[in-house]
Amino acid sequence: MALDPMKADKPKEDHKSSTWDLGGIVGAVIALFVLNGVWHWAWYSKLRYSIQYEVPFSQITIDKEPHDCEFLKAPIGEKDCHFGAEVTTTTTTEPDTENPSVRTTHNGIGETMVSFDDGKTWVAKRSLPTKTFVYLSWKKVED
Repeated sequence: MALDPMKADKPKEDHKSSTWDLGGIVGAVIALFVLNGVWHWAWYSKLRYSIQYEVPFSQITIDKEPHDCEFLKAPIGEKDCHFGAEVTTTTTTEPDTENPSVRTTHNGIGETMVSFDDGKTWVAKRSLPTKTFVYLSWKKVED
């Protein structure tokens, strides 16, 4: 068997001429899905609203996001809708009525007065520190 001089010294061709092979494309698509999920979670999280409104987590309520408009939800197919976030804030100066030493009354001009020491001293309700509560709900939007 004779050696073919044309094949003996020929270098092998490298088939990896592109960095975007099938594995790279699949990896990029998976990374996009993961980043999209993390972004959605972070954007509608108690952490974000706590920083934005300067309130503790205990004063934030977030409703569970409905899934009625998702493509794979029965019946499978386009639903022509999505859910938009609606944020409502409420600021209150209500005293802690669970505390038995807190009393309220009205003064001569109809202003609410509050006592935190069984009526020994009184302050106007308007001068109490305020509490802000944040509520996130979801509204169905037709596309």
